[in-house]
Amino acid sequence: MTENAFLHEIRESLAPLSHTQKLLFGLAVAERMLPAYRVFSEAFDFGNSKILEKAIQDIKEGKISENQSAKFNQICPDMDDFSSNLLATAAIDAVAVVYELCEMQQDQNPEHLDHIISAIFNIPYMYVDDFSETPYSDPMILAELTLLKTWILKIQAQESIEIPENEWVKRIRLVA
Repeated sequence: MTENAFLHEIRESLAPLSHTQKLLFGLAVAERMLPAYRVFSEAFDFGNSKILEKAIQDIKEGKISENQSAKFNQICPDMDDFSSNLLATAAIDAVAVVYELCEMQQDQNPEHLDHIISAIFNIPYMYVDDFSETPYSDPMILAELTLLKTWILKIQAQESIEIPENEWVKRIRLVA
């Protein structure tokens, strides 16, 4: 499976959802990625996960999170300072997801979901065991795709979703 195929499958599954349902999906992704940011923050004594947590909570409560860019810039690692660091990359993706979610809440543009989907794909991709010619067929990436599609079905059915700790979160902790 290629990255484009992964993104296409998720986009197609999200297409019939309402704006509110898409926000719920984005919230689930943000909450799934938050542990990656926390691990990075603790390992490097950098950033503040409370800012991301508050933004997520504000979105859940329907509050418009305006002018978050400055706060997110303060807590987002700069790759110039953390070059080639997988934890930093995962933290950047976590911040990007929450930022895109805030933007989506404000302008209701579903294109923000493309960035959110890409970010959720990036983290497990960094931790695949076999970088053969078909890394997108790695069981961890396929499991992530299955989880995301399950979330979408549950959101459509108005069922609650669980946000499990997955293998890539465990691997992030090992790197710390």
